Order: sequence, then structure tokens, then C-alpha cells
Amino acid sequence: GLRWRIVQRYSELHQLDAIVRSRFPAEKSLPKFPAKKFQLFRVDEGLIVERKAALETYLQRLLAIPAILYS
Repeated sequence: GLRWRIVQRYSELHQLDAIVRSRFPAEKSLPKFPAKKFQLFRVDEGLIVERKAALETYLQRLLAIPAILYS
């Protein structure tokens, strides 16, 4: 299938989520935005992989909503 590569900061995707929620307040099937897990002074590769997978799932579910996909 079609593959996309999106390079964005977590905060930018979180802002996108806020915009989508404000433009589609009646849309009940909006997926929950993945929580940000934060660890000071340490980069945890497992955490990065987990967040990437959660964000990918979020975007796939978001684009599965026709009103959002075609807006």
C-alpha cells in the first residue's frame, strides 16, 4: 500500500490533534492522542520506538475517518 514518511515534532502533532478536535467537535470516533512520556537526562530507545508506533497508529486511525481524510 501507500506509505508516507512524516517528520514532525511531538508538539506539532499534538497541535494538529487540537486543531482537528476543534474543527470536528461532533466526530465521536477521533482516536485518543498518545501521551507524552518523559524522562530527564536519558534517551530510552524503547520509549522512542513505543511512541513512534503509538503516533503511527493514531495517524492511521485519524485518516480512516472520511470527514477528516477528505477535508
